[in-house]
Amino acid sequence: MDAPSLMVASFRMIGASLIILPFCFNQLLSTWRLLSIQERVVLILSSIVLGMHFFIWFESLNHTSIANSVVLVTLNPLFVSLGAYFFLNEKEGKELWIGIFITIVGVILICVDDFDSLESESFYGDFLALLGGLMFSIYLLIGRSLRKSIPFLPYITFCYGMSGLFLFVLLCITGVPPITYNSNFYFYLIMMILFPTLIGHTIINYALRKITSGKVAFCILGEPCVSIVLGAIILNEFVSYEKVFFVLIILLGVIVGVRKDVTRI
Repeated sequence: MDAPSLMVASFRMIGASLIILPFCFNQLLSTWRLLSIQERVVLILSSIVLGMHFFIWFESLNHTSIANSVVLVTLNPLFVSLGAYFFLNEKEGKELWIGIFITIVGVILICVDDFDSLESESFYGDFLALLGGLMFSIYLLIGRSLRKSIPFLPYITFCYGMSGLFLFVLLCITGVPPITYNSNFYFYLIMMILFPTLIGHTIINYALRKITSGKVAFCILGEPCVSIVLGAIILNEFVSYEKVFFVLIILLGVIVGVRKDVTRI
């Protein structure tokens, strides 16, 4: 897509929210009335963090490869596990620290070419991807606590919609370009709304009430492999066998880090 990252992220989230809204409009209103002021503030902050995740990640794709961006952004299982340990009293075993070490090795290997110049565009894109992963980790950790008291459909409808509106405000502040994109733009936008958002992210949000946040983040680990394959098919962006091997090292590290069930402190 040639459209600005803010526009793509905003339209994606607002579109997903509008599709779900007719199925839970009354429940959303009643749930909002029952929430305390603190819960409302946390819910809004969670939505903003989700919006920032999408914007930062989409922007990273303009500066680095799909492989680097997707692999780095999906490091969130390790971020989430660390956050859950310190903020949610979910204690992990030594496997987490072993996984962190393996993953850091993989990240260094996959980004080593971008370290030649700390001011290079690829290195900047890698940094944005890591930051995007951190934003999504914060969203998962907040959602883990909110999902205990907020019904599923109202929760995702509000988060998707509010995150989209937040991004749309940023888009207006930075200047809205004329919408003159070709039909491919709208086709891929609809695909992003239907599959990654309404199916992928909705399943993730549903799982937040059923299993620990670290396990939820673990479910995202197949994304790098799928994205690399789609990038090769759709965008002709092929990766070397060497980079595929580095991706496998990272996935191995995350699997080792979150494979054990957590226990409450």
